Amino acid sequence: AVAFPFYAIPYFDVQNRAVLVAVAATPTLIGFRCLEALYGFSPPAVEDSLWHYCIYYSSVIEFVFDDKTRLPAVASKGEVYGKGKTFAINFVVSCLLLSFMEAFDYRPFQYDIEDNGGMHCFSRFIHPGHIANNFLSAVSTSLTISTGTVAFGFGICALFGIRTLDVFDNPMFGSTSVSDFWGRRWNRLVHGVLKRGVYKPVRKQSNSKTIAALAAFIASGALHEYIL
Repeated sequence: AVAFPFYAIPYFDVQNRAVLVAVAATPTLIGFRCLEALYGFSPPAVEDSLWHYCIYYSSVIEFVFDDKTRLPAVASKGEVYGKGKTFAINFVVSCLLLSFMEAFDYRPFQYDIEDNGGMHCFSRFIHPGHIANNFLSAVSTSLTISTGTVAFGFGICALFGIRTLDVFDNPMFGSTSVSDFWGRRWNRLVHGVLKRGVYKPVRKQSNSKTIAALAAFIASGALHEYIL
């Protein structure tokens, strides 16, 4: 599975960046989910039946299970409409923002500081223009990934009527702290598979929160390096 993108991308001559990320990310998610299943850290309802097990592990986007019935939660018409609306808005805004940034070579806020090393180099990194450019790049990245995951979720909700996890929860503008940003709003899909597929198994084997956190951090770095 890990080698799949190295064969599929050149064979199909994939050029679109969003598709490239999706093709590279899928095998890594499969690997982490295999680990969570191997060590018994799948969500409780997943183990209730073969059907639950199959639909959970066959979908890129996680299904939401009802805590009371332990069945896949039914998506209401309002939720389906909401995901479709979110996808449409994210898609339009993402396209407009990317087009705007592309026109300025992803540096719409120009600044000119001679790089002579030392404090001059440091000044370049804290310059308001540099910070603004990076912020727009971060917003663009968040919107692009969010658009792709919402599209998958909307498709599943509309076709099968099953509620799916909201992978991004307005992390750039809704976060109240660093922990809120990384732990509850930014890419909750990856956060979940790292927690169940790396952190919990390592903590169980080592009985150490520090070692488990370090393992999850290293796995996250390897994951992003592999995808990028």
